[in-house]
Amino acid sequence: MGETVEIRDRTLTVVGIYHTGEVFADGGAALPLATLQELENKQGLYTLFFVRVKPGVDIDALAAQIETDHSDLATLVDIGDVGEVDQGLEILDAVNLGITILAVFIGGIAVMNTMVMAVFERTREFGILRALGWRTRRILQMVVGESLLLCLFASALGSALAVGLTRLIVLVPTIRAFISPEYTADVFLRGLAVGVGVALLGAIYPAWRAASFSPAQAIRYE
Repeated sequence: MGETVEIRDRTLTVVGIYHTGEVFADGGAALPLATLQELENKQGLYTLFFVRVKPGVDIDALAAQIETDHSDLATLVDIGDVGEVDQGLEILDAVNLGITILAVFIGGIAVMNTMVMAVFERTREFGILRALGWRTRRILQMVVGESLLLCLFASALGSALAVGLTRLIVLVPTIRAFISPEYTADVFLRGLAVGVGVALLGAIYPAWRAASFSPAQAIRYE
């Protein structure tokens, strides 16, 4: 108490120390609003207001009324509304979508490479099956089915690892102050859909390759 702190060529005096138990909050500092606006060169500008309502007030109606009376304001009823007004979160969502598409593409290539190697290693087997009367559709179904089983197993293992890692990550107090993971059925269903999509994407060429072998050529293959 009483010591000074230098912030952007400004000398400020410590007038109080608070402790909340949260690393993020306790690692920061509170400044008078006018001082902060001057330091950021944003006089008269505000980022966020907290509104405390009386019990029984219709919060949704109050939020709509605030936006009607003040067209330059956006109301946030719960934390889920932040993404609608925070451009930073919109950018993160776009980056997340791009990474997901890239991951699916790379995963499809990896699955295709695995299945192609499996097909070439079993060329004689496919030739014998064709010679025994297996139709092209049955060969296709076998290869695609194997790819699906591979990706379903990988999806289940990946989901389990993701849950375990997120539980470990939120043990860090600083990270726990920012995120609180929720494991809903929708998340796992989307992961399953991605796994099935990768399986189908990666199995197209290997399945076609396996079905296109002629029995005589495949049996002679070394």
